[in-house]
Amino acid sequence: MVSTEGGLTVTLDINITDELKSEVIASKLVNLVQNLRKDSGLEVTDKIRLTVECASEIQAAIAQNEEYV
Repeated sequence: MVSTEGGLTVTLDINITDELKSEVIASKLVNLVQNLRKDSGLEVTDKIRLTVECASEIQAAIAQNEEYV
């Protein structure tokens, strides 16, 4: 995608790679868990055990980003 405004040309790659998609899925999972913890009144230092039942694509994204998750 190319946009020209006032003599400035900007090129954006709008293709979503599998790696980026995987990172977004992992990030959304972490955000969901953080919100659930907050809504449950848990502290940041409270430990939880998390089990995720999901589609294979999400399982793969979690595995690829396990350290982050």
